[in-house]
Amino acid sequence: MKASLDNRVTVKLFTGFLINAELKREFFASDKWRLAEIAWQSQDDGLETIPYKGKEYIGKYVENQTLTTKQLRDIEDKIKQQLIHHCPTISDEDLKLCVFPQVFVS
Repeated sequence: MKASLDNRVTVKLFTGFLINAELKREFFASDKWRLAEIAWQSQDDGLETIPYKGKEYIGKYVENQTLTTKQLRDIEDKIKQQLIHHCPTISDEDLKLCVFPQVFVS
């Protein structure tokens, strides 16, 4: 039983930012953002919007379970760059990185 469950359970780390009201307004106002969302649905390196504990986050899943602080900062910078590229008026000072595990059972 344990072996079959191990094959069906995957844990991934999600790294991203909380989508607050200001960020939602920026996304809604940006045509570049809406086009990027459509393109990201067919790409592995695009950002994802996910719910977690009743809130929405934007970011990406990290396959590597063991990350150094530098790797985490690099991921944070890449996500911020994508957000700012598509919504140039976003203030990156207000973006606080969140990292949490997600468990998937197939």
